[in-house]
Amino acid sequence: MFVMLPSSVPATEGEHNGETLHAEKLHPLYRHEKVIGLAEVMDFPSVAKGSSDILTKIIDAKKEGGRIDGHGAGLTSADLNNYLAVGIRTDHESTTAKEATDRLRAGMFVMLREGTVGRDLLQTIPAVSEKNSHRFCFCTDDKLINDLITEGSINYNIRLAINNGIEPITAIQMATINAANCHNLPYLGAIAAGYQADIVFLKDLETVEISKVLKNGEVVVENGVRNEAAFHKQAEVPFVSPPINHHLRLQDLALPLTKETCYVIGMQPNSLFTEKRIEQVTIQNGKFVPNVKNDLLKMAVVERHHDTGCVGVGIVKGFGLTEGAIATTVAHDSHNIVAVGVSDEAMKAAIDHITQTGGGIAVVDGAGKVLHDLALPIAGLLSDKPYEEVETDLAGLLKAFNQISSAKGFDPFLTLSFLTLPVIPELKLTDQGLFDFATFQIIPNEVN
Repeated sequence: MFVMLPSSVPATEGEHNGETLHAEKLHPLYRHEKVIGLAEVMDFPSVAKGSSDILTKIIDAKKEGGRIDGHGAGLTSADLNNYLAVGIRTDHESTTAKEATDRLRAGMFVMLREGTVGRDLLQTIPAVSEKNSHRFCFCTDDKLINDLITEGSINYNIRLAINNGIEPITAIQMATINAANCHNLPYLGAIAAGYQADIVFLKDLETVEISKVLKNGEVVVENGVRNEAAFHKQAEVPFVSPPINHHLRLQDLALPLTKETCYVIGMQPNSLFTEKRIEQVTIQNGKFVPNVKNDLLKMAVVERHHDTGCVGVGIVKGFGLTEGAIATTVAHDSHNIVAVGVSDEAMKAAIDHITQTGGGIAVVDGAGKVLHDLALPIAGLLSDKPYEEVETDLAGLLKAFNQISSAKGFDPFLTLSFLTLPVIPELKLTDQGLFDFATFQIIPNEVN
């Protein structure tokens, strides 16, 4: 496992998050043997205007011999030139074959994504040909335990690519030597003298069915059975989680309105992008009221790190809730609390519950009763349970969601967490309010 240092914490200026990482805080970490570069430069406006902090981060990464990852969601061919000019050479945000081709022509390594929410491979794989395949590799970019168990990881990407016209050897090339070249790892990605002996044995090339795995020359899995002796246990490092820190009141969830015409976040299943919708909403006593029939629900982002009292409230369409609410402390990238619901009372009940558990995910019904939860006591982001138990809880959460929603065919919890990431088009919600990617600023909920 290697690490790319986070380039944009917070993702955009103005958000409240746990820490702000400037260049001077990142620089000493390049000495660590596991650090190989600078991750996901997602604050494109700062790159375009030559912000000293982001440019210093990029220069430091170059000086230390690291790679610099891009995050070019929604960028045009002209916009990409700003990235290329400062030395950014990778991108994983293509959602169409044209976007992938634009990045390829610009000289980038293109990572084709297939995760739990960002399912883009089928739309981007047509960009790959025998002549250009050496510039493509795969990524997952947020894939949950249940999908890893049922589908697999990069092996699933290979299988999808083969099923959609890519030659098996080419697909395997994209997953192995291409990925190693992309990340400047010259001793990985091939079976040859001088390369690390990481070898996967396949029963069948077309289905990518795995029979045995060698890691660094040792058999770690054979016929689906782990070789426990090969998994070297390391001493656990204690982690003290920061507390969930807010003082949310019921009235903080209110959304005052004077106009019925409002901007609405149009959630798109299995996509990180949202639609900037304009809808007629219901107002009672000067405040927005969710409309279950039209699937116009309330969404809130509650700052949870410094007890600032900041709460962003907006309107979202696509979750299909008929009652209750869901809430989570996984909310990219500032990881405040995010909730969506049919009533303020249900939303507060869900938020209060995950606050009490030290972070996590919860589903509540119309009466505020918790139907299922998953505690995430490590920073409100990670479980301390074995992955088998986490899988069971994720299945329980989805079952509970299906009790209160008519929407199907997507993961509602990870989808909700991405609705707070302002560097992906078109509309998102932060603790400061509704964020418009096109103008890169907070906008009012009401249409002027």
